[in-house]
Amino acid sequence: MKGERNIPWKKPVDDARSVIKEGEELEVKITAIDRKKRTINLSIKAKDSDDEQATVKEYAPESGGGAKLGDLLKEHLDNN
Repeated sequence: MKGERNIPWKKPVDDARSVIKEGEELEVKITAIDRKKRTINLSIKAKDSDDEQATVKEYAPESGGGAKLGDLLKEHLDNN
C-alpha cells in the first residue's frame, strides 16, 4: 500500500470501496476465486500473516526445535 494508513479490520467488509479509495495500491493475498459469481476474495490480514510466518521460518534454527531465549543468549555471548 502506498503511504502508511491503518485500516481498521475488525470485521469483513462487504464493499471495499467503503474503506479503500480507487487507485490505491495494496499488497493482498487472493484467498478465493468464485467464477460463477465472478468475485475474488482478497485479504490483507492473510498476506501479513504469511509474511510473518516466512520471517519466523527465516530466523528459526535449522534443527526445527524452536529457539529458546537462553540458547540465543548463549550463542550471542559465545560469538563475542
